[in-house]
Amino acid sequence: AAAARNQPTQGPPPAGASPIETMAHRLRTPEGKALYNQRSHIAETPFGHAKHNLGFKRFTSRRTTRATAEFSFHALVHNLFKAITTGALTPATA
Repeated sequence: AAAARNQPTQGPPPAGASPIETMAHRLRTPEGKALYNQRSHIAETPFGHAKHNLGFKRFTSRRTTRATAEFSFHALVHNLFKAITTGALTPATA
């Protein structure tokens, strides 16, 4: 059974598979592996940007509500930078 979990596969998961089995099947496909390899880049880029470019190494407050607000502010700044650099905030031309 353990050897079957490591073997590459193709096609859709078997009918009646649980969500865990479906994901395991998907990760054994070449397409699933390629998508999962992109996950770390997509998920970690905002955190790396906040730490390296914005100097956000730690929260300035210990309270959960304040830390949540501070992180939300950093997420807002990241999204604004992203929107500006991609040109999403430029005026529309008629």
